[in-house]
Amino acid sequence: MAITVRGIEKHQQMTDRLKDITNKVTLSGALIEGGYIAVKYHELYIEEKKRSELLKLELEGLQRKVNAYVSSMESLKLSDKDDV
Repeated sequence: MAITVRGIEKHQQMTDRLKDITNKVTLSGALIEGGYIAVKYHELYIEEKKRSELLKLELEGLQRKVNAYVSSMESLKLSDKDDV
């Protein structure tokens, strides 16, 4: 399979960096290892995204509880003043 590469210097820098990251000497080895790393980190990203969404929902629930509490306290203060 032939691949046309534009920006050869940038491509070379990327492949050199990939070899450094993967500790592989050959480009094919670095690409394969890089693929495994990409899949691993994508799975970690998906897990963290789900966790973040759950935490956001939990935070929203807690914020509603705090707002209800504050609103109730204000209502009690107002009713206290009316009684005086």
